[in-house]
Amino acid sequence: MKIIDKNKDFYDFWAYQPDSDEETVFDRRGSIMLTKGTLCKTINEGSGAGRFVNGEFVPIPMYPYHDFIFDFKNKEAKSPFFIIALAAGFTFSIIKWTNLKYENSDPIRFYVSPLLDFDMELVCTVKWYEYSGSPLCLYVPSSSQYVIPKMTVDDWKNANFSNISFRPFFETQSDTVFPILANAGFASIIQPEAIYRGIEEYLLAEKNDKPVESIGLTDVDKAVNHGFDKKTSFRNMK
Repeated sequence: MKIIDKNKDFYDFWAYQPDSDEETVFDRRGSIMLTKGTLCKTINEGSGAGRFVNGEFVPIPMYPYHDFIFDFKNKEAKSPFFIIALAAGFTFSIIKWTNLKYENSDPIRFYVSPLLDFDMELVCTVKWYEYSGSPLCLYVPSSSQYVIPKMTVDDWKNANFSNISFRPFFETQSDTVFPILANAGFASIIQPEAIYRGIEEYLLAEKNDKPVESIGLTDVDKAVNHGFDKKTSFRNMK
């Protein structure tokens, strides 16, 4: 896959591998450089909600998840974290932000205080062949069917992603604006080949106009995706 962009990212060197498909082009022009500061700023600005303080509008940050509910009596908030999804084509990396560091360390008030820093850990990587969106995008997952903060690795791998809503992390993000990930911590948890191959696979499928929901699936998997129970044999149905 050929990448067109003046900015460079940590997976770009895969374009020079012998098995790279040179006829597939990822036009990444107009990309935005990400840093942890950029990500923190987006968290701090929330989704447009806020309140007026001394006549000035102060945005309310995005709330983190917690492993435990607030204990207001002892003023403790246990292990706040965020769940973020990075889509590289059909390849979804589920990422957990931990060790959140806020400007206000008061355990009751930190959640309305600016986020300063965090650590990243990769929960798992899942293929979603029904995905149709930006070849490279950061998302915030939510769902009425799944309890996102309590999902385990197995839960993510067995989940029906069609029942999960993926909201762009950047509210103004469009299909033509792509993040440069190298300086934001992603390179320390995700293999560059996974990003490159995921985008290449997605763009190749688009170019060939293949039905993306069937790529890489067995006949049994395709049947399950259409509502059939693989434990039940049609031949033995009564």
